[in-house]
Amino acid sequence: MIPNAESLEKTLKSRLIDAVESRCELMKSASYLKILGVDIGNLNANALNCMDEVTNKYIDDLCKKLTAHYANGTPAKIELNRELYQVGYHHRCGNRLTRQTVDLFHDCDNGENLEKEIGLVDIYLNQMDFTAIAAEINRQASELANEGLRLIALGITDWLGLRYLRRGVIVRSNRIVMGCYPFRYSNVWETINKLKNLQAGLALIEKDAGLSFGNAITDLIKAADYLNYDYQIIASRTKCGKGGNLEIHCFKDKHEYRFTKEAFDAVLAFISLNGFEDVANQVLDALNMAEAA
Repeated sequence: MIPNAESLEKTLKSRLIDAVESRCELMKSASYLKILGVDIGNLNANALNCMDEVTNKYIDDLCKKLTAHYANGTPAKIELNRELYQVGYHHRCGNRLTRQTVDLFHDCDNGENLEKEIGLVDIYLNQMDFTAIAAEINRQASELANEGLRLIALGITDWLGLRYLRRGVIVRSNRIVMGCYPFRYSNVWETINKLKNLQAGLALIEKDAGLSFGNAITDLIKAADYLNYDYQIIASRTKCGKGGNLEIHCFKDKHEYRFTKEAFDAVLAFISLNGFEDVANQVLDALNMAEAA
């Protein structure tokens, strides 16, 4: 599934040659149209930039394809530093290309010499370390699922405020209560996206722990959808997911996420196993103190 250095270079070379041929045809047609009196404006299709754009598209599409295969539905992505693969990008940063090499590319900007410009493809490719590119893709792909779980655990940790426990841990009616800041209509779309990510994370915990959190997040998203200029915040005393392992109670100054002990233990186990053991231990300590009080 993951391409090696040779296949990366072979595929990119084919695409660059196709691009060079198309660019030369475009420049030739554009020149002829101008002679005929048709003003087509500035094409801005110089040789080096075009090769960079083709390379960027190829790497970007490849990373998206591999991400879809290896991320297992998590938010992790395979992303390469542009310095690994964009030759012109390096030149703009004062690196990699000599002045003589840059001049070779500029000499072909008018698209009048197809054979000479095709010869530049090998010069362009020789500036790239395909072994390093393949190795970096392989490294990220092999770590992607774990990184995705870490990102989900981070999202849950941040959303519930578990890292700093600014509002402490409250035990009430056999439920562990975490207070979160309320949101308003002004940032509702961003919040809904975060809630959907939270929902996806809780779904993974459900699968691992063999329990259900109920409809609390779904109900909260529906309530958020009704916000508008006249109703800036969710009405106080709104209850989401009533009776489930997670209930969300909305007030003017806070939203309370009320977990059953079993559900909260599953959340802490998940974040502990996926990179945040120190946070889980801190929460457990606070929870023990709250229960002993």
